[in-house]
Amino acid sequence: MKDDCVRFDPMERAEQHMGDPFRNVGLKMVTGISDEMLYQHMMGLNILTIRI
Repeated sequence: MKDDCVRFDPMERAEQHMGDPFRNVGLKMVTGISDEMLYQHMMGLNILTIRI
């Protein structure tokens, strides 16, 4: 996935709220089912590669 919004590392965000079960539920679900996630920020783009 690619977008040109503000810098957003979903893996870092999910780790920040691991103790709160009601925060970032979607991120936790995706990180839980994925085998590998790679985030990059290049040329003003957020680039997220998810391998399931």
